Amino acid sequence: MISALCKWMGGVALLCVASGSAFAQPAAEPPPATPATPATPKADAEGDSAPADSRGAGPAAAALRADGAGLFGIKRGEYSLTLTGLVQIWAMPYLGSDALVENDDPATETGFRARRVRFGAYGGLPEHFNYRVYFELFDDVAASTADGRPVGARLRDALVGWDRFEFANVVVGAGKVPYSRGNLTPTSELALPEDAFTIKRLGIDRRVGVAVSGAAGLLSYGAGVFNADPSLSFGNRADGLLGAGRVELSTAQIGYSQSTLGAAGAKPMGFSIGGGATLQKNGNQEAWSAGGDLAFRHERVVATGELLYSKTKPLAVPSVPGGVAVEVPSLGGYFTVAVAVIPKLLEVAGRIEYFDGNTKIDDENDLLLLSGGATAAFVEGRIKVGMQYQSRGERHGVSRSNDAVIGQVLAQF
Repeated sequence: MISALCKWMGGVALLCVASGSAFAQPAAEPPPATPATPATPKADAEGDSAPADSRGAGPAAAALRADGAGLFGIKRGEYSLTLTGLVQIWAMPYLGSDALVENDDPATETGFRARRVRFGAYGGLPEHFNYRVYFELFDDVAASTADGRPVGARLRDALVGWDRFEFANVVVGAGKVPYSRGNLTPTSELALPEDAFTIKRLGIDRRVGVAVSGAAGLLSYGAGVFNADPSLSFGNRADGLLGAGRVELSTAQIGYSQSTLGAAGAKPMGFSIGGGATLQKNGNQEAWSAGGDLAFRHERVVATGELLYSKTKPLAVPSVPGGVAVEVPSLGGYFTVAVAVIPKLLEVAGRIEYFDGNTKIDDENDLLLLSGGATAAFVEGRIKVGMQYQSRGERHGVSRSNDAVIGQVLAQF
């Protein structure tokens, strides 16, 4: 089976190269590296905006970055509005018989999946203010039409930022928490279709709160206070707060991309070391986490490694969903390498990952994951077609058949 899949993936890679040579327009020369000095998005005569990650400095300001640079925009004086979005479609030609979406596998059965469909807008306002609003469309079994078809939409980001000073950018609203490098990486800049398992389990998802970030020379930081409840629009039902912070030391503004393709290829060569921590407490439980990461970027090679640890302990009998009854320490880490085979057109990537859902016991949550794949880029990196093979092995307990092959078409605008 593995031999057949390898031959198939090789054929897909060759097809992508051929397609890129025949149909893809040559990628434009990358723009000069953007300095750390914060700036409101600028628009040219046609209304196109600069990439959102050029705004602001530090990890918290990265929350204003969009999946895609934005193609359609208008500008009137100091006011600007740019529309942006992302469509990510998966095809699973092979899945192990024990695969379950609820267990963070890519799917439960072979077939197709609309993994992400997102749409939003960002822009600038006078006096160094900026904003970002982002929604994700999805199927929700809790909400359906008259004929029973599930529909839904959820808020991803709703942010207002102020970047008057490089050393203190302020962001208020619902968005990413300045903690983990993996969580700050946009979907469009992952090296493989599927994100690291460690990030899905131990990364801190979006929260509502306030954060401040800044940069001074090689050093940048981000810190904030957020609701303990991950819900964005229902208020703080957990009745507690989450404090988070992150510090980075970088030789250049290399960003958070794991890929060499598209806009990521315009980043300068550099090295970064960073780390973060969070503390969360409410009436039911207390949780803290800490992590560290390394990143290296070159025109043809990007390497990223991260280690995350968290511990959750109960303070009372759980009264809300997701509460824990015993202390649970968890540990996970991953290392990803992406190499450009044909610069701006084709790259190959691999990832090795270790995860232990509870370091106190040996069970099926002790995992070793290996992934490899190839991605071809078209239309200056706005269209990506890729393939990934993921092997997920249980180091203890019952072994499950949950390996997967994931094909992807991703479009960003």
